[in-house]
Amino acid sequence: ALRVPIVLLYIWKNVGFSVVLFASALSAVHPSLYEYAALEGAGWWTQSFRITLPQIMPTAFLVFVLAWVNAFKIFKEVYFIGGAYPSNAIYTLQHFMNTPGISGCDDSGVHLCRGRDGAVCADVLEQSGSLAQ
Repeated sequence: ALRVPIVLLYIWKNVGFSVVLFASALSAVHPSLYEYAALEGAGWWTQSFRITLPQIMPTAFLVFVLAWVNAFKIFKEVYFIGGAYPSNAIYTLQHFMNTPGISGCDDSGVHLCRGRDGAVCADVLEQSGSLAQ
């Protein structure tokens, strides 16, 4: 139930910068490349896949990496929408790391927790010097 607002918030938060990056990449493609391709008889489809796509591929990779990194930085928004202990459907990596008492965790100071989707996280805490021994 809360996934849709979180996805919409993520899109609203990140799509503007991605559009600016793609717009600058598209404007950097030299128009003479399209002219040469048109003289050789290339259609719109061929120009798109043989000229435009290879020219904007580095920017597309950058946008993908930034989106991947920003997906892990959405804890504050999920915390604001779902609270400290939201439903398991919207748990983030930080929720698993910050929630004590998850099955599979012990009290040795090192918490290894396995999420519902198979993600594994580790949270190392210093609890009254138990790691210093």
